[in-house]
Amino acid sequence: MSALSELPETSALGTVFPPRSAFDIEAYDLDECIAGYSDCRPGDPAPGTNHSPAFRWGWANRCRDRSPKDDGFDAMRHAFRALESSRGRD
Repeated sequence: MSALSELPETSALGTVFPPRSAFDIEAYDLDECIAGYSDCRPGDPAPGTNHSPAFRWGWANRCRDRSPKDDGFDAMRHAFRALESSRGRD
């Protein structure tokens, strides 16, 4: 399934990490994403399942911002930005 293909059949969107598609990312709680992004410090271990998927996504994005290397989610990030833009939220 591509990052912007149809919605996953079995889905509680935004409840899994790593995200399955841009639709999961869109469903993540923004405040939790921001908290995870803000909490990420160099050398810290990745947050575990005691944190929400949104928090973990925010944390992963802060790590990605610190590194030029693709972490495997760059295509999905691009698809999410395209989804937001197509909905007038850019």
